[in-house]
Amino acid sequence: MIEFHPFFVHFPIALNVFALMLSCSSIFVDRISKFYIIVVIATGSIMTLISAYTGNAAEVQASKIQDIAISLSRHQELGNYLVWSSILSSLILIYLFFKQKLKKPMLIAVSAYLAYLSIECGYHGSILVYQFGAGTLIGK
Repeated sequence: MIEFHPFFVHFPIALNVFALMLSCSSIFVDRISKFYIIVVIATGSIMTLISAYTGNAAEVQASKIQDIAISLSRHQELGNYLVWSSILSSLILIYLFFKQKLKKPMLIAVSAYLAYLSIECGYHGSILVYQFGAGTLIGK
């Protein structure tokens, strides 16, 4: 399962950044439905769950690398925030959408927060790869 982590981790980042771009564009383009933005955010949360699952499997191997504990812990903490934020955001947005109380500024705020968390988590993941060799032949 650990070999799939590098494949899946890019989807939440891309989907959350895309949701932010759609949310901001929806201010100027009325054809961009709130429904489409919610679908992208919900798909991002599903991919976040898969990324976290494969990341937990990869953690066992990565934790064997010397001096990686602090960076690995920070990446895992951000990943947990992202997973729970994505799930809660998706559920709240879906609820508000069906109650017809969802406003564009809330979509922008939620998608900006999720995009920020995704990028921050991805940045800390890149430190694990480039500084410590996690997930590479060097780190094994």
